[in-house]
Amino acid sequence: MNIRRRKILRRKSLLGKLLRLPFKLIPAKMVVPVLRGPLKVKKWIKGSHNVSIPLGIYETKQTASFLKLARNTNVFWDLGAHVGYYTLLFNAVSPKGKIYAFEPMADTVETYKKHMSLNSITNYDVFPLAVSDKDGSFNFKKTSTSVAGRLDESGETRIEVVKLSRLVAEKKIEIPDIIKMDIEGAEVNVLNDLKPLLIEKKPVLFVSTHGPQIHLDCIDILQKIGYQLKPLDTDDMKTSKEFAAFK
Repeated sequence: MNIRRRKILRRKSLLGKLLRLPFKLIPAKMVVPVLRGPLKVKKWIKGSHNVSIPLGIYETKQTASFLKLARNTNVFWDLGAHVGYYTLLFNAVSPKGKIYAFEPMADTVETYKKHMSLNSITNYDVFPLAVSDKDGSFNFKKTSTSVAGRLDESGETRIEVVKLSRLVAEKKIEIPDIIKMDIEGAEVNVLNDLKPLLIEKKPVLFVSTHGPQIHLDCIDILQKIGYQLKPLDTDDMKTSKEFAAFK
């Protein structure tokens, strides 16, 4: 049951506000346990992301789909790893699996590492890099949250960007069984870069798209190489922003 879809528990409802009230009293950056769900008893840094994560009600539909498809896989690429929610999910169902995480912002990378340390996870490599279809140094535009920064010529921060196919060719990262992609507009570039790998190795994909045209382009790329698509945040691929892709 996707309890996040029940309006009575949403953050603007009375019950939703009451449910979240105790967490407002907890000091920022305090370590708290996750109360329920697949990450129950995992440790989480308060304020590092949505309060619904320690409550155990964050993106429940997406979470359930990810856990189902990630179970018993061996190698996970977390592209746009942020502070590690999906990395923790992967570890919950594949504790011996290898994780390669990519996150361009230094302070966010530090929080990611703290979450791994708090939960005794060591089988990961985190790269303080963005991903695209080329290597280099590019402008990055920050937003009011640490979740939604993106590559942008008007950006005030300079970050390093890496081409994933090169890292694979140089054997710096292993071939993935499953990829989560939340990379704020670079989805088409990365899918095109990885197209030969996707055709040959057929990893499962979890994609968050950023913009209507990017969404349609991602659908087109993946369907043309034989992927089946399943919307995650709505029941319609055309209106969804997040979807799973598998062969």
